[in-house]
Amino acid sequence: GLHGIPIGDKTLTVRRAQPRTGGPEDAGLGSLTANLNPAQVGALAVLRANSLNATCVLVLSNMVSREELVDDNEYSEIFDDVQSELSKYGRINSMKIPRPQGNQDVPGVGKIFVEFSLPEEAVKARSEVEGRQFASRMVTCEYMSAEKYHAHDLS
Repeated sequence: GLHGIPIGDKTLTVRRAQPRTGGPEDAGLGSLTANLNPAQVGALAVLRANSLNATCVLVLSNMVSREELVDDNEYSEIFDDVQSELSKYGRINSMKIPRPQGNQDVPGVGKIFVEFSLPEEAVKARSEVEGRQFASRMVTCEYMSAEKYHAHDLS
């Protein structure tokens, strides 16, 4: 077999894979990681960390600019497009895209607030949307408490 083959100044050692024992490298994911490589375990750990503080409300930044929100037709098109895209990841209960009032900005202008039925749906949407480019802007996401969202505290 391959065991003992010299490669450069090293010798290849081949061993049978051992199941993980639940140590720190499992990142608290238990038996889920038994058949995963280290990169996959790391990715799962990041996903788990992101989902630990997940709520039903996802806040998307850098998707829209103030200028795009002023025009009624453009605003309506943005609203419909975002709702259509994000509904692929779960049921949307409500969505808010704050608009400038005249020359005055209101809290949350430039952000899109989406309330899903379940936190898992918000996690799925975040994993699919975060990092995408819209009009040369990279979308970032964060979670918001439902209480803050329902109190219209969009700051």
